[in-house]
Amino acid sequence: LWSYRYVKFVIVILLVLALDLVRTPKQKVNNMLSRRCVSLTSNATKNISTVLACVQTPSCAAGPFPGKLKFQLASNWASRAEKVAMDSEASSNMASSKVPREEKPAKDTETSYNDAVAMLHTRLRSGESPLKVRRDAQKVGMMRTFLRRVGLQDDPKGLDIIHISGTKGKGSTCAFCESILRQHGYRTGMFSSPHMNETRERIRINGKPISKEMFARYFWEVYSKLEQTKTREAINMKGGMPAYFNFTVIMALYIFVKENVNVGIFEVGLGGEFDGTNFFLRPTVCGVASLGYDHLSILGETLDQIAWHKAGIFKTGCPAVTMEQYDYPPQTNARVFPVVRTASVFSQVWSLLSKVLWPYPTIAAWFSRLWRWFSRRHPMQVLLDRAVERKCPLYLAPGISQDALQGVELGISGKKQFTNAALAVQICKIVRNRAGRDFSIDTANKRMKVADIPRLETSSEDLDQATVAGLKSCYWPGRTEIIRLEGITYYLDGAHTCESIENCAHWFKEEAGKERSELEKKNGKVIRMLVFNITKNRNPANLIQHLTNCEFDEAAFTPNVMSTVHSGNIIDHFDTDLNHRDLTAVPRENAQVWEAMLGRQSPSSHVFPCVLHALSWVTQGRDPLIKVPEPTATLPDIPQSCLGATHIQVLVTGSLLLVGPVLGLLKPDFND
Repeated sequence: LWSYRYVKFVIVILLVLALDLVRTPKQKVNNMLSRRCVSLTSNATKNISTVLACVQTPSCAAGPFPGKLKFQLASNWASRAEKVAMDSEASSNMASSKVPREEKPAKDTETSYNDAVAMLHTRLRSGESPLKVRRDAQKVGMMRTFLRRVGLQDDPKGLDIIHISGTKGKGSTCAFCESILRQHGYRTGMFSSPHMNETRERIRINGKPISKEMFARYFWEVYSKLEQTKTREAINMKGGMPAYFNFTVIMALYIFVKENVNVGIFEVGLGGEFDGTNFFLRPTVCGVASLGYDHLSILGETLDQIAWHKAGIFKTGCPAVTMEQYDYPPQTNARVFPVVRTASVFSQVWSLLSKVLWPYPTIAAWFSRLWRWFSRRHPMQVLLDRAVERKCPLYLAPGISQDALQGVELGISGKKQFTNAALAVQICKIVRNRAGRDFSIDTANKRMKVADIPRLETSSEDLDQATVAGLKSCYWPGRTEIIRLEGITYYLDGAHTCESIENCAHWFKEEAGKERSELEKKNGKVIRMLVFNITKNRNPANLIQHLTNCEFDEAAFTPNVMSTVHSGNIIDHFDTDLNHRDLTAVPRENAQVWEAMLGRQSPSSHVFPCVLHALSWVTQGRDPLIKVPEPTATLPDIPQSCLGATHIQVLVTGSLLLVGPVLGLLKPDFND
């Protein structure tokens, strides 16, 4: 069988070479014709005047053609030559990448920022979405080309790079890393996505989003450089300008270099192997946060397939740190540890079955799922195999115990944050000790079992004063965030996967339960309200089931739109089309699932056209920042069971795109 595969491989290579010789690529033909036209037209333009003069001389009049006809033929030929010359000149200008720079008039900061964001949402939004991941290395290569076009290197000198992937907790881990290193005296830069309320939140320096003035200035600087370096070949390959996400990544690195940042922290957008952030050749350290089921249509339907993508950020000789990973079936809570199997045992069997079953797609799809289940590997094994493959030293960071922190509370609440904090502590330790080589990375080329992966226990020496201060002061908006007002408490969490929603429910019941106990001791009446929405590509039943036992009195379902009035939305929400889309379709489906799970009894559900209306209703108009403008639709009546409450607890969850507008209403200036 091995010999047969080898012969097939050699035959395929020979066929490819033969086709390459026989069928010249279209691009080569175009380049060849272009060069021929340039040479012909250069000679033609030199001789136009000679030809025109020649047909008017007496010696030429004696030829086989009449003088008038000869002059007409020469004139036609000359005009055609001039046209070809003009076309070739235009082509050469395009090929030389010189596009005149558009001179922009001086504008105030707000206008310039709005113009930059509008450009992102229009021209650059039309490019490739990060959700449409190309399953090849072309995307990463294009990113490196874009970097060179703006004058950047793959690994800028003097800038340490932290690259973090994962399904859940990668953003929190990045935030912990940034806060710890800032407390140690580093000038930090951080890139994350998506943004909560304003696009500039994606790029942070020293823990704060960059200003609108800085965003606008560097946006147009990067945009102009990319515009000036366009080539015809790049445009044909759809590489003329990067799309929204990739542009913000390039812009972030550009700003970090220009602003003399010491360490840049980059959160992977989607997956890892083919992500727009995976252009670094030698990052200082890589991290892999908790793995889970998300974007299954792109990354795969099993955790070992997802782990393969996440480990794609590993680089040769660069240390990588991960946390304990678990293997469990999708859409369930029970964690299972099946026997790790290797795909080689079943490979020949599946090869034969695929040939037999290809005319029957339904049966083939069923066997494909069965095949993936039996041939899958434990995600930790996949991470280890990829680390060995790329000669990347891999380490395991267990969680920090509350005893080790000596009662210090983390800046981001929730039990899951202890494992994220431990991962961040070890990543920062590598960055801080890299120059002194105090951190051993001599396990890169050793093939070992999962149980042999070195464990980096967080000791009291690791938790020095600056590190503890960084863990305590870390702020990551919209993730297990609590906002307390007079008579109202908002609980915000952008959880959007099954496990993160489950963790959110536990966190809410614990924190809200403590508050309710204290208020009820004072004979106060406390009610609980839910504000929920998800993106349309998710299954609402798998997420809502974890919220049904949180004792909500009422539930409000709303789209991720701040207001139904255009003036109530900021430019960063420009991609929301208020006129041509049924924005309440997904909320209505969510409400139907909620009622089906709980029965058409209390708590009841209500669908609202925007976040502003939903918050105004659940808070009963008590929050002075939540004012519904007139004219507006009449809001539903408050149920009798909710009247007379002394305190209202509101949980907002299901999507970061929902939490963002809520934060924008509750904290209009939280980025300043």
